[in-house]
Amino acid sequence: MGRGANAEHRGVTFSHASPGGEPRGGRGLLAVTAEPLSEINHEELSVRLPDGRRLGYATYGDPQGDPVLYFHSVPGSRLSVLPALRDPDLGAWVIAPDRPGFGLSDFRPGRRLTDWPADVAALADALGVGRFYVVGESAGGAHAVVCAWALPDRVMAAASIAGGMVDSDEAFRHLPRQTRNMINVSRRAPWLMRGACMLGAVEARKSNQRVGRHLGRSAGHAPPADQELLQDEPVRAALIDGLIEAYRQGAGATVSEMSEIVAQPWPFDVAEVKVPLTLWHGAEDSHVPVDLAERIARRLAHGSLHVVPGEGHLVAQRHWPEILAELRAAARGSPAGPGDGSGPAGGGSPAH
Repeated sequence: MGRGANAEHRGVTFSHASPGGEPRGGRGLLAVTAEPLSEINHEELSVRLPDGRRLGYATYGDPQGDPVLYFHSVPGSRLSVLPALRDPDLGAWVIAPDRPGFGLSDFRPGRRLTDWPADVAALADALGVGRFYVVGESAGGAHAVVCAWALPDRVMAAASIAGGMVDSDEAFRHLPRQTRNMINVSRRAPWLMRGACMLGAVEARKSNQRVGRHLGRSAGHAPPADQELLQDEPVRAALIDGLIEAYRQGAGATVSEMSEIVAQPWPFDVAEVKVPLTLWHGAEDSHVPVDLAERIARRLAHGSLHVVPGEGHLVAQRHWPEILAELRAAARGSPAGPGDGSGPAGGGSPAH
C-alpha cells in the first residue's frame, strides 16, 4: 500500500495525502475528504492491507508530532494506551494498531512474529509516514524489536517496555505461574483456553465493573507502584477499555499469540538489530520478571537497559517522557541526559 492509500472510518472513506515535504520523520499531513478532522473518532480507524485484511488503529497525542507506533500487550488492543502516552504536550503522535484478531483487525491464522513488520510498514504507508519510532509494552515489546530488526531504513529508534524474551525452558520457568499455565493450556488444549477466554470476554461485555474487579484482584499480586496506578481512574479506564476491546472478535487471537509467539524463541537474531533499542523495566515487575529483559540486553549490539527502582509492570505511565526523550536522542545519535529533561530514572547501562 503506497502513500495516499485509502483508509476507512466507520464506512466513511478518507485519504491520507502526502505533500512534497516530509517533516518529522517523513510524515505527510492528513487530508480528510469526507468529514472534518475534528469530527473523526480517532479510536475507530482502520486501513486495508495489501492482502485485503483490515488493520484497526487509534491515534493519540499531537497529530503534528513525531510519529510513534505503539504495540499493545496481550490481551490488549489499540485502546490500551496508557494516559501518559496520550499527552499532546510531549510532541508525539502515537499510532496504536490492533494486532491481527484483536479489536478491529482481521484475524490471521498461523501468524508469526516476523509477519508483523509488513503490517506496520503498510499502515505507515497509508498514513504517509516515512520514518518513525516503535514502542512495545509487555508482549508488544517483541513486536517493537522485530520491527527494528526488519525495518532498519524506517525505524529511527525502538523501545521495549516491560517486555522480555522467553528463549528457553529456564526462561519459561521465570514467568509467573498464571502466565505459565495460560501458555501451557494454549499449547496443549487451545479449545479449553479459548473457552476460558470467551467466558471472560462475555463477562467483560456485560459490565466494565466486572473487569475492574478483575483488575482489583490482579492488583493484590502487583507491586505497590502498580497497585497505586490501578487506583487511578484514567489508568483503570484505559486498561478496562483495552481488555474489553481485545475480545471483540473472541479469544482466538489471545490463544494464538500466547501459544505461538509469546513463549517461543524469536525467529531472528537480536544481535542483528542495527537500530538503537532501549529496554525499560520496573525492578519490581511481577508480571514479566526483569531477567527476561536482561536476556534481550545481553544480545544487543546497539542498545541499553534501564531498570527503574520501585516500579512495576506499568513503568511507562510514570516514565514516558524519559522514554520518549531517549528515543529522540538515540535517533540523533546523542545520549539523553539531565540537560534535556530526559535522564534515566535509574539503572541505565549499555547492553553488550
